[in-house]
Amino acid sequence: MVPNPIRFDSLFDADEYHRSGFCPWTFFAYPTSIADERGLPPDKDACDFLAHLQERGLDVAVWVSGIAEDMTYFACRNEDIQRLNDVIQELETSKVMRRREASR
Repeated sequence: MVPNPIRFDSLFDADEYHRSGFCPWTFFAYPTSIADERGLPPDKDACDFLAHLQERGLDVAVWVSGIAEDMTYFACRNEDIQRLNDVIQELETSKVMRRREASR
């Protein structure tokens, strides 16, 4: 199942959320130096993952240099952490997405 494209107009402003006293919950990170002109990683699977989250109603952000210099993150609001976990589990269960183990 191919997701619809990422809806950039519906990404929440992680910088504003952080300025309001909350730290966005980051769940994917990559060097900003490899990001494309829209701030996305070059990995199609990662971009599809973000689009799938949006399709399921999760409010997400692409947060540039939020925590560390030259790092960009996919993030959600703290109150959405459990929903994020639920959606990831749903994606894995439905085989839309398969779990990747970190290389050692």
